[in-house]
Amino acid sequence: NNNAFTADQSTVLLNGGNQLISGTAVTTFYNLNLNGSGIKTQTIDAFTTNELDLNDVELATDLYDMTATNTNTDAILRNTGFVSSLGDGALYRHTNSIDRYIYPTGSSLGIFRYRPVVLTPVSSDDHVFGVRLANNDPNDDGHNRDELDTEELCAVNPNFYHNIYRRNGVNAADISMFFDASDDGSWNRIGHWQNQPRWENTDTPSEYFDLGFDAIEVFAWDDYTLRPFALAASNPSLNAGADQFIQSGEIAMIDPTYDGATIDDVTWIPATALDCNTCLDPNASPGGTTTYIVEVIDENACKATDTIVINVEGAKLLLPNAFSPNQDQVNDLFKPLNNNLATVELIIFNRWGEEVFSTNTIGSGWDGTFEGQEQELGVYIYYIKYSFEGDNTTIQNENGNLTLIR
Repeated sequence: NNNAFTADQSTVLLNGGNQLISGTAVTTFYNLNLNGSGIKTQTIDAFTTNELDLNDVELATDLYDMTATNTNTDAILRNTGFVSSLGDGALYRHTNSIDRYIYPTGSSLGIFRYRPVVLTPVSSDDHVFGVRLANNDPNDDGHNRDELDTEELCAVNPNFYHNIYRRNGVNAADISMFFDASDDGSWNRIGHWQNQPRWENTDTPSEYFDLGFDAIEVFAWDDYTLRPFALAASNPSLNAGADQFIQSGEIAMIDPTYDGATIDDVTWIPATALDCNTCLDPNASPGGTTTYIVEVIDENACKATDTIVINVEGAKLLLPNAFSPNQDQVNDLFKPLNNNLATVELIIFNRWGEEVFSTNTIGSGWDGTFEGQEQELGVYIYYIKYSFEGDNTTIQNENGNLTLIR
């Protein structure tokens, strides 16, 4: 249009398919209403002084800027429409209040994404902020995700990031970035490409749900020297809990405290005497004092580790002195009752010194028969060698009497 008309209080309606906002001189619109079926693409900067209504249309500023100078928070309207940009192009808004200004940014290049940003200035001074969604891996633009402050952050979103600009003004603004956790993953920080430069944590954020998205908000952010901001993940924290003291044969219930993204993998070392070595909260029944190391890896491949010591006091063999093999499912076998044995060798003799049973299988026991015949009631002699999990190099020996009853 080459700015060849006086906008006054008119409305310009783009109602066709793909259309251009073009020319050799910047055009200022009063109301710009986008409609139709195509993408509206800029080949030059443009301004709206009252209302930009995106309706259901993509406004592609490309390498240029669309600036809404009306400081009313409702100066940009939409149904499903959004603003996409490339390079240094962006959607800019003039602000003069401490209200929430929505930047409906998205992209139809590659995987379609609508990921808005909300900026809330901390003062009512005049400012101009701009936002652009970069719908690609930050690495593609030289913002290496491996260059990060590992004390604060563990991972940066590989799918997209935002450029956030402060064209005019000196004051800070609260930044809210919106994402879909089911598609984008779990994130709990906003990273900023700064200093060295590298990705660094902006601040401890607030997390909430709004506009149909998960949201992360940092408050009073004042550094816009470098423009890239991205969803990020902090290092997960893991506390395996206080060391525990149990008696031999007892069970220790381990209940770690975890804070981080969704857990992808859990590993306990050693895995012995645990009812589950891939669970966060297993039960442990070691035969001797054991130090366990737990490692958690979350969905962003971030790791956290901690240790816990299960101190076993009075380690001893749990062996009955009588049994009743009458098929009532109660005490039908003579065997050790410990669930923390590493090795076992059990031999039973009758009163004439004949061997009637032997085993070196943990969990196996005598059922009161010999060569298929029930043995007579009375006293028998046992010899047993055993070791406990966590201390299977120490072989212990015991012998004694047992009584067979029915």
